[in-house]
Amino acid sequence: MSKKKKNKGPIRFEAILPTFIILLLIWGYFFLFFDSHLRMGLEYAGTQIHGAEVNLDSVDTNFLEPSIELRRLQITDKNKPHRNIIQIGRIKFQLLWDALLRAKLVVDDATVENIQALVPREKPGKIVPKDSSNSGALANAEKNVLEQSKEQFNENVLGDVANVLDGTDPSEQVKKIQADLKTDARIKELEKLLSEKEKEWKKRLEELPEAKEFEELANRAKKVKIDTKNIVEAAKGLRELEKIAREADKKYKKFEKASKNLNSDVSKFNKSMKDLEKFAKDDLRDLQKRLKIPNVDYKEFSMGLFGKMFQENLVSIKKYAATGRKYMPNKKATKKPELAPRERSKGKDLQFPITTGYPLFWLKRAALSSKSNEGDYNGDLSGEAMNFTSDPKYLKKPATLNIKGDFPKQNIYGVDINIKIDHTTDDHVESIRGIVAKYPISDKKLSDTKDVRFIMEDSVGQARFSGALKNESFTFKMLNEFRETKYDIDAKSSLLKDVLRGVANDLPVLNVESTAKGTWKDFSLDIRSNLGKELERGFKKQLDAKIAEAKKQLQKFIDDKISTQKKKLNSQFDRVKGGVNKQMSEQKSKINDAKKSAEKDLKKREKKGKKDGNKDLNNLLKGIKL
Repeated sequence: MSKKKKNKGPIRFEAILPTFIILLLIWGYFFLFFDSHLRMGLEYAGTQIHGAEVNLDSVDTNFLEPSIELRRLQITDKNKPHRNIIQIGRIKFQLLWDALLRAKLVVDDATVENIQALVPREKPGKIVPKDSSNSGALANAEKNVLEQSKEQFNENVLGDVANVLDGTDPSEQVKKIQADLKTDARIKELEKLLSEKEKEWKKRLEELPEAKEFEELANRAKKVKIDTKNIVEAAKGLRELEKIAREADKKYKKFEKASKNLNSDVSKFNKSMKDLEKFAKDDLRDLQKRLKIPNVDYKEFSMGLFGKMFQENLVSIKKYAATGRKYMPNKKATKKPELAPRERSKGKDLQFPITTGYPLFWLKRAALSSKSNEGDYNGDLSGEAMNFTSDPKYLKKPATLNIKGDFPKQNIYGVDINIKIDHTTDDHVESIRGIVAKYPISDKKLSDTKDVRFIMEDSVGQARFSGALKNESFTFKMLNEFRETKYDIDAKSSLLKDVLRGVANDLPVLNVESTAKGTWKDFSLDIRSNLGKELERGFKKQLDAKIAEAKKQLQKFIDDKISTQKKKLNSQFDRVKGGVNKQMSEQKSKINDAKKSAEKDLKKREKKGKKDGNKDLNNLLKGIKL
C-alpha cells in the first residue's frame, strides 16, 4: 500500500539552510571584502582622473547609521611626487535610509576635516604615463589643449636669442635650406587655374551677343515704314519698332549681365594674384621659425617664458570640466527613452526621467573645516559644497563649492575660491573665481636649456583668476604677481647673461597677465608680462640689426626662388586679362554705335511727325527707346 503524501505547510524547511548560506555569504562579503574593494576602486578612479597616485588609508561603510567614512585621502603632486598636493584626514558621508531603500545614494550631510597641503609622502607617488592615463574623452581633452597652446608659444625663445647674439650667420643658414615654399605651390596652382580660366572666359566671350546682331536690329528699325498721314499703317510700323526695341533691350541686358559676371570673375582671380604677398609673408614667418630667429617683441618673450605655466592651468580646467560633465549630465527630464531592438549579448543603458523621489546620487551639503593647530601641515579652512548630483536638471539647483582660509605652515594665505556648476538647463555653464593672496614659488623654470638657464629659485606670489565655460566656449583670465624673487641665471652668451641679470635686478615686482578664450578646439592665448617688456628693451639694440639682416636674407631667398614663376604668372594673367578687356571693350563700343544709330533714326522720325503735325504719333515715338 502506497504511503500517503504529507501536505506541505507555509514554511519550507528544506530551503532554510540554502537561504541561510546565501545570506551568510553576502554578509561575509560585505563584512570582509566590500570596504577594501570600494577603497581600491576609489583609488583607481582618482588616480586615472588626476594623473598621479591617489591613496586612501581606509573606507568604512556602516549600513546601520547608514554612512561611509574615508580616512587619510592623499593626492600626489604631479610636479613633485615626493609630496601630496592635498591630504584630507577624514571625510564622512551621512546617507538617507529612505534613498538607499530605493537604490539611490543621497548624502544628507557630509563633513570634510583635517585638510592639509604640501604634505611630504612616506614614499613618492606614482605618476600615470600620459599615453595610458585619462582614457577616452579625458585623454582627448588634455591632448587638444596641449597641442593647441604649444603651437602658440616658443618655449626656447631665450635660447634662440642666445644663438643670434652668438653671431650665427644667417646667410650660411639660408644656403642649407631646402624648403617647400607655400608661395611656390600657390603660383603653380594659379598657373593651372589660369589656363582653365582662359578657356572658360574665351567660351563665355563667344556666347555674348555680338555687335552685328545689334547692327542688324538697327537696320531693321530703319527699314520700318511709318506713314504719318495714315494712322492705321503708322500703328503697324510702331508695333514693329516696339518689337525690335524689346528684342534689343533683352540682348543688351544679357550682354550687361554676362559682362558684369565676367569682370567679377577676372577681379576675383586678380585678388588671388595679390594674395601671393600674404603667402610670401607666411613663408618668411615659417622660415624665421625654422631658423630660430626670434622677434624682439615683449609678447613673444612673455608667451615663451610663461606659456607653459598657463598651459598647465588650462589643462586642469578642461580635464575637470570634462569629468564634471560626465558625472553631472543635464539629462532632459521630459524626453522619453527610446526603446529600439538591439543585438544579442549587447546591453543598452536607459535613463528614465525622475518625477518623484531622488536622483541616483545627490550630495546635499558637505562642510569643510580644518584647524592649523591640529597638525604641522593643516590649514585654517572653512567652506561648503552643495547640491552635487547625477541629475541636476531634475534637482533644479546648481552645484557650488566655496573654500576660504590659510595654510600658515606652507606660507599660503588668503585662499578664497568659488566654483559654480550649473547643469540645470540644456546649456552647460561652469564658472570659477578665486584669489590666493600669498603663496611660495620655488624652482620655477622659465628657461632651462643648454643655451640658457633662467629659473625663479624663490619667490612670493599672488594670483587672481576667473573663468567661465558655456557649452564648448570659454574664457579664462589669470593675473600673477611675484615679489622678493631670487633667480638662477646662466647663459653661453655673456651679453644675454648680462641682460637677464640686469633686468632681474631692476624688476622688484614681476607680473604676468594671461588670457585664453574661444573653444577647446580653437582658442587664442594672450600672455603679457613686464619681464617681457624689459627683455625687449634690453635686447633691442643688440638684436635689431642682426635680426633685420637675417630677415633680409630670408626675403631674398624667397624672392629668388619665386621671382621667375611669379613674373611668368603675372605676364600670363596680364595677357589673358588684356585680351578679355579688349574684346569686351570693342564689343561694347560697336553695340553703343548701333544703339546711337537707332536712336538717331528715331529722332528723325520724331521730327517728321512734328512737321506733319501728328501729335499722337509723335508721343508714341517718344515712348520707344533703345
